[in-house]
Order: sequence, then C-alpha cells, then structure tokens
Amino acid sequence: MDPDDAILVCAVQNRAIEAIADKFEATSISFITFGRGVVGTAAWHTLEKQLERNLPDEVKFARAALKAAEKQMKFARAALKAAEKQMSHHGLELWQKAELIAYLAAVKDFRKARMMLKEAELTAYLAISSTTTALLCTTAAIRAAVHDARLNPLIERVKTACLDEAGSAADRHVLPIIECCDQVERFVLFGDTKQLPGV
Repeated sequence: MDPDDAILVCAVQNRAIEAIADKFEATSISFITFGRGVVGTAAWHTLEKQLERNLPDEVKFARAALKAAEKQMKFARAALKAAEKQMSHHGLELWQKAELIAYLAAVKDFRKARMMLKEAELTAYLAISSTTTALLCTTAAIRAAVHDARLNPLIERVKTACLDEAGSAADRHVLPIIECCDQVERFVLFGDTKQLPGV
C-alpha cells in the first residue's frame, strides 16, 4: 500500500467496529471512527474527540471570542429590554435607539464569532483527516461519512475498502461502499463463517 493512500474499514455492526478499533489502537496506524453509537476505543477516535485532545490555538481563540461575543450580546439584550420597558407612547427615544443599535451590533459580532469558530474547527478537522490512514465505520454510516466535508482529505485517498463480517453482509451492506467510493482499487471481504452465519 502506498504510504499516501488510505483504507476504509466497514462492518455491519458497531460492535465489530469497536473490536477493529481495539486492534488498530495496538498498532501505529492512525484512524478515525465515524458514526453513532460507538463506544469504548472507537468512541475515543472520532473526529470530535481527536480535536478535543489536541485543540489548536486557533480553535481555542475562536471559542474564547465566541464566548465573549455571546456574553456581550446577552448584556446588550438585557439593556434593550430595560429600555423597551421605559418606551414612551411616541416611540423610541434617542437613547433607546442607541440601545437597539448596540444590541444589533452585538448580534452581528456574535454571528461573526460563530462563523470564525466554524471555520477554525473545519480547518482543524481537515488537518486531522489529511494525516489519518484509516476510516472505520458501519455500512449504515458510509454515505454520511463520504458526504461529511471534514473527512474529504481522508476519503479522497481511500484506495482499499475492507468489509468485515462479510459472511453476514447482504447487498444493502456492500452497495453503499461501491457507490460512494469511486476511487477504490481493491475491495477486500473477510469474515468467519464459524462466528456469524451467512445470509
């Protein structure tokens, strides 16, 4: 396998993904698990968990900026509500208009900070997936994984797809892998008929 290539490892059930994650962790292979309901080692290797373990300064800064902007927006909202209670029958007084302008500016700053955080987190996720060798997920999660922009650098490098529990896999389990991964050159099926019966 080319060092720049990546592999996709799928299984029908989450418990198989969890067992594979245990095996991968004992090696030097970097991997990401994707999907709902994973526990144990597999849950420790999701994109979100990997980001939290090695939080880049840009994300820390963006999170702090968002927290400050949210606090400022709440303060401005409280000031505006207090001003609205004192509103005269003739409409907003000049100072009340100032409170409204301050609130709208705070909302704009909050939205800008939220967008900055999303961009910082996406950059961090892309950095993780661009240096990862393997993606582990169930066959039910493969379509979502392929369409998750955060995984693009990893998905684009997948040349080998593996399906565990192949003896118990039906067409509906195999087809998503074939449909979603055009660039795959090798498709490896493995399983143990003594553990799981064929379908």
